[in-house]
Amino acid sequence: MTNIPQLDTGGGMGRKPFKTDVRMKQFTHWLDPEVMARVKALVGGMKISEFIREAIEEKLAATEATPRKPKPDPDV
Repeated sequence: MTNIPQLDTGGGMGRKPFKTDVRMKQFTHWLDPEVMARVKALVGGMKISEFIREAIEEKLAATEATPRKPKPDPDV
């Protein structure tokens, strides 16, 4: 008989986890097609996610920097 060497990877079935070192969470975003077309026109098709992440971070920074008025207590 022919001796065929077997690869022993030591893992179980299935593929290995994808990008385990990335600390971001994936989410689905729904945008109006006109808005998406405007973003594509500005940054190109390959940079849309980066543009959206930067826009969110800028909006968060601006919102966190401005003091908020306390909401009125509805029980009063």
